Amino acid sequence: MASSDPIEEFMNGALVTWVRTFESDGGGGLTYAALADGVFLYDVMNHIDPRSGGRPVNRHPTDAASRLLNLAALLHHIKSFYQVSS
Repeated sequence: MASSDPIEEFMNGALVTWVRTFESDGGGGLTYAALADGVFLYDVMNHIDPRSGGRPVNRHPTDAASRLLNLAALLHHIKSFYQVSS
């Protein structure tokens, strides 16, 4: 029976399963909140391409504004990766 909770469905999906391979604890502790603050995904991008970073992230965001800045840094990193790689 399929879950009716969209967050649970997302966390059980293929993308999150792949992202969990970057966890140092073997993939068991990743939460939705950890994805939503942008820090873990930024670290994944640094692992994939360390040269595309540059914008710092707030490692302990406490509000929506700091999470948005982290996500902006992540987006910048992804864009830089594709511009350099193409």
